[in-house]
Amino acid sequence: MFVALAARDPSVPEPERRKAIDPSNARDRGAMLLLGVAPTHVEATLRDAQRSRFAAMAEALRPHGLEVAYRELGELDGLLDALRELRPDLAYSSFTGLWGSQARGGLRDIREVLQLEGVPYLGSAPASIALSRSKSRLKRQLQARGINTPSSFCVRRTKTGSLAGRKLLGAARDFPYIVKPDGEDESRGIHARSIAFEAGDLLSIVEASLEEYDELLVEHFVGGASSREFTVAMIGNGEGALMLPAEIALEEDRPIRVVTREDRERGLAIARPVADEDERERIGGFARRAFEAAGVRDYARCDLIDEGGRLFALEVNPMPRMPDPWFDVCAQGAGLGRGQYVTAIVLAAIRRSGLPAGAVEAPRGQLLA
Repeated sequence: MFVALAARDPSVPEPERRKAIDPSNARDRGAMLLLGVAPTHVEATLRDAQRSRFAAMAEALRPHGLEVAYRELGELDGLLDALRELRPDLAYSSFTGLWGSQARGGLRDIREVLQLEGVPYLGSAPASIALSRSKSRLKRQLQARGINTPSSFCVRRTKTGSLAGRKLLGAARDFPYIVKPDGEDESRGIHARSIAFEAGDLLSIVEASLEEYDELLVEHFVGGASSREFTVAMIGNGEGALMLPAEIALEEDRPIRVVTREDRERGLAIARPVADEDERERIGGFARRAFEAAGVRDYARCDLIDEGGRLFALEVNPMPRMPDPWFDVCAQGAGLGRGQYVTAIVLAAIRRSGLPAGAVEAPRGQLLA
């Protein structure tokens, strides 16, 4: 979904608003317009889900001084036309790519296009998104910063059909291991059967997972029955960014604790805000280091686990769904409702970009760096 936050001044005639973008005059105007756009090349079910989430996002933002609209675009030229028509101050996208013509380079990164067009956007830069969406690359970055993360290695299927990483599989000794898709988030591709307790199981799980995913992360599993899992929402930038932790609880007892996609969809994994102030400081401080290592900005979510009092970073989601049920819970711990935290995220991007907030109302009077 592409969302442009565009100022609309009623005194400006409609033809004038259709002129090409001029960043020098796209400032200090009236109420902002939130324009949601989904690319039509994605599956209809994904478009429907994005449309529903945008409707919730729009409902949250309207009381805080933003107007909203929605479009679905077929290709990059449609995005460029929308930018020229609306002269946006700020843009947001929950998709990364949009198709252009061969002359325009095929599939293009939306954020790179926005940058070329001189349009600031909400959320992380393409390089940070690419880093966080590769679990193996992110883990190397975390380790370089001295941040605890479970040991791991990668395996993949080569073009000739051989298994790259077979020697690493054969040398694995510190069982159990969990097998994850390297480039997925939101627990996609993780199942109860993703955990291997011996070498034979590990090879079978890897072979089966490679039928669906190109590259896998094989990670030492640190999810015993006594472990605790947390997700931390980030809103804002720099030292003033809010760290909002919630604990993930499973609604059924398990000897091995792993949160799967099915658990989330069936409501078996429940998030609850962390109430203890010392715990909030400990968990939030650790997550802040992980966010800084990933280079994310404006908003993100970090999943981590506590094993015997020691925290481990599992992953950073640079583009969590917005709004998102777990983000809702994290924000509730700071007394922020959906409309307040969504508005806070938008304000964080506005301030980071050096744009005037105009008529957008700050939630609870909080100022985000």
